[in-house]
Amino acid sequence: MEKYRIKRIARRLAADPKSIFIYARACFEIFYRRFPAGTFTLTNGKRNSIALIIYAPGQTEPAYSSFNAGIAKHLAKSGFQVKRFDFKPIINKSRPSLDDSTVELFCNQLIALTDTESRNSDKPIILMGKSFGGAIASKTLERVGAIGCVAIGYPFLNPSTNWSRINHLQGMKKKLIIIQGSNDNYGTKDQIQEIKLASSVETKWIEGADHGFKTQLTPVQDEIKYNELLQACSEACNSLLSNCNCSNT
Repeated sequence: MEKYRIKRIARRLAADPKSIFIYARACFEIFYRRFPAGTFTLTNGKRNSIALIIYAPGQTEPAYSSFNAGIAKHLAKSGFQVKRFDFKPIINKSRPSLDDSTVELFCNQLIALTDTESRNSDKPIILMGKSFGGAIASKTLERVGAIGCVAIGYPFLNPSTNWSRINHLQGMKKKLIIIQGSNDNYGTKDQIQEIKLASSVETKWIEGADHGFKTQLTPVQDEIKYNELLQACSEACNSLLSNCNCSNT
C-alpha cells in the first residue's frame, strides 16, 4: 500500500512540480508512520500541571498535525500537561484490516504508556483521543489508573471494518465524555440515539460539525467550530477532575 502511494505521488509530482511541498509532506508522513511512530511523545504544558492528559490521535492525522497540536496547546494554556503519541504500526500481512485482536494490540500500547506515566507521577491522568484514538482510549479506560476519558469524534459506525466499537460502552463505570459533531458521518445525533450507552457516558454536541469538526461551508465557520471543540475539550477535562474530587491534587 505504501509503495503504491509513493508511486502515485511521484507520478503527480512529475505532472505538477509546484506541488513538491505537498508531496514531500506526504512522503514524510509515510516514513513517520512506518518507522518513528510510537517511539516518543510530544509534550505541552508544565510538569506541575493540575492533571496529565495522554492523547491518542486518529488514523488519518498523526500526533504532530495542526489539529492535534492545537488541542494540546489549548489544554496546556488551561493548566493541563498533554502528552501526544502515535500508535506503533502493527505490521502483519495476515491481517489486512482491523479486527478485535489487532485493536487489542493498540490498546496494550496505551495501557503500557499510561502505566509508565502512573508510576512516574501522582497527578490525575485523563485519557483523550480523536476518532480511532478515542475508541482505543475508551476501551482501555477501565484497565488503567486514569480518572476518565474524553473521546473526540467517536467512530460509532463504519461498516467497512470488523471490530467491536460500541459493546464496551454499555457497561462502562468510569466517566467517558464524547464530543461529537452533529453531522459526523461516523455517528450523527439521530444515529447515536439508537445506541445503548452506560449512564457514565456523556455526549456533548458541536452543532453543524462533521467528523473533522468542519462545516463544509467557509473557513471562518470551520474555525468557529474548531474553537468550540477546544472549549469543549477543556470543559470536559475540568468536569472529570471535578467529579473525582482531585482538582487540587
